[in-house]
Amino acid sequence: MSEVKQTIMELTAQAFNVSVEELSLETSFKDELAASSLAMVSLIANIEDELDVMIPLSEAGKFNTVGDVVAFVEAEM
Repeated sequence: MSEVKQTIMELTAQAFNVSVEELSLETSFKDELAASSLAMVSLIANIEDELDVMIPLSEAGKFNTVGDVVAFVEAEM
């Protein structure tokens, strides 16, 4: 597992109070994690801080799955 993917999975698990083992790249923020807008903004801020990457909120709104976030961040690095 890439360092970026591992970090995003860990931050997502913390943000939504689930274990990393419960998450996959296909995990849906809306359907499986019941993510609110506030929770997503918090998660994005944590990812930005941890990985030193900028994620515009306009892009963050397009993330449906954990894999979407991983792909975006890996492309930005």
